Amino acid sequence: MIFTRLFKKKKNFKKIGKQRRSELNEVETDFIKYVQKTFKKQYPKANFEYNVLSDKTLNFTIDRMQVGRVKLRGKKMGMQILTKVDSKWLDIKSLDLVPKAKKKVSLWIRYYKTQK
Repeated sequence: MIFTRLFKKKKNFKKIGKQRRSELNEVETDFIKYVQKTFKKQYPKANFEYNVLSDKTLNFTIDRMQVGRVKLRGKKMGMQILTKVDSKWLDIKSLDLVPKAKKKVSLWIRYYKTQK
């Protein structure tokens, strides 16, 4: 009985995740494609995944390790940069600055290399 309830909850959670992914805007899908292409170029065998959090933040993981987050919607947009010691959020004041944020993906790659 308990297992069937847990299984149903997991199914519903997957549906919500698919719903959120279908609501991505063009800027977000372009950013996802760029990140995926950049990581696959250097790590072709790595397992690249992303999920959409409840506040529309994109959370990127490689081989089940979080490498960064980015929020490209709403009033407060930003990009999370992880280091060995802490994490920082860089502000993205407008969508015109998204190309600059793409250049910061190299910091995600550097973090991934140090944690491997």
